Amino acid sequence: MKVRNFRVPSSLRGWLMRPLDVRTLAILGYVCGLGILALVPLASESLPVIFWAAIGLGIVAISSLVYSPDLHPSGSRLAAFFLVFLMHGLVAWASFKAGYYPRFLAGGYFGEAIRISSLFVLLEWGATTALGRTFTSTARHTIPLWQLASALILIVLATAAPVSVARGYGVSAGAAPARYRRLSVDATGGASALPSALVEDVFIQVQWDYRAGLSRVAGWDIKQDGEWAIDVAHPHDRPGGLPPPSLAMENGTGLVLAITELAHANEAGDRACWVVWIDVRTGTKAKAETVARAPSLGPDASAVSLPAGWQRPPLSGDCAVRVDVGPDGSLMMEGPGFEWSLRGEAAFKKFVIGNDVVVMRDLWNEKYWYHIFLLPVP
Repeated sequence: MKVRNFRVPSSLRGWLMRPLDVRTLAILGYVCGLGILALVPLASESLPVIFWAAIGLGIVAISSLVYSPDLHPSGSRLAAFFLVFLMHGLVAWASFKAGYYPRFLAGGYFGEAIRISSLFVLLEWGATTALGRTFTSTARHTIPLWQLASALILIVLATAAPVSVARGYGVSAGAAPARYRRLSVDATGGASALPSALVEDVFIQVQWDYRAGLSRVAGWDIKQDGEWAIDVAHPHDRPGGLPPPSLAMENGTGLVLAITELAHANEAGDRACWVVWIDVRTGTKAKAETVARAPSLGPDASAVSLPAGWQRPPLSGDCAVRVDVGPDGSLMMEGPGFEWSLRGEAAFKKFVIGNDVVVMRDLWNEKYWYHIFLLPVP
């Protein structure tokens, strides 16, 4: 039996070998990278690939423009520096808008971030001028279509692989989650100690940055597929001046209170408090004021403290959801009409179960990951 050698048809081979202009591709790729960072809601694991691809394509685009023989054969280092500075600034803006920026570029504080970014602009400028030498010839630089297609496939795989690995579950049987959200915070900033709770199936969490004096409460309403964030900082707060607020629920109103103790105390030893009342359903601030003492907390008081209620498996909730640990240490979440395998080590996972929502907190890669599941309808 003879085996024929596989041959690519000449028409397909000719199409794959079609030359494409490097300058046009680099400019289009850079613009697409900016658009994806600024407009497309990608998972945070995918954003580093897009960020560095945009930087690399920006360097190639500037080199091909400044040192192009049909525009300015000798090139201009000053023009290259200005364009590199602009290119880096646009990528940084789009990246901030996407909620991501490389940690080593961000530094520990604003001044350090400026110095590190300035150094990288100089390095990118040097790479642009070095690459520009290849564009000073009279020939237009091109690459075959198959090389572009291969690069795009590699970028897609590199972008999608972290997403599939970091997703916190797999469907073993039955229905998938009706809706699923994943968010993360830096574990090195003490985020595990920040108050959080599941209120009326809305996951809320305090966000606090002592360096910037930022204090706010954020909420994720997975049922309505929405999220909100409210500034709850005291008007005269200073960086590092006040502790993060605690959370409480006011009896009879359903409003959540963000309570921040102020620095001064009265003669009785009570500390004045800045209290913000929040409607978790609408994500609006009902009122905010300074009170002589914190609203009374307790079962029979005007407000009840809101602990997160995190639990370790095995556990079960009132909505017939169970989280069990298998003999091999794996986790399974089961309920009416579904069975999901939960990825990662059970030792690092905690859960809080609501009526139709389950929140799983995981520690992975120096971050706390919050996985919010909207349970399927039985």
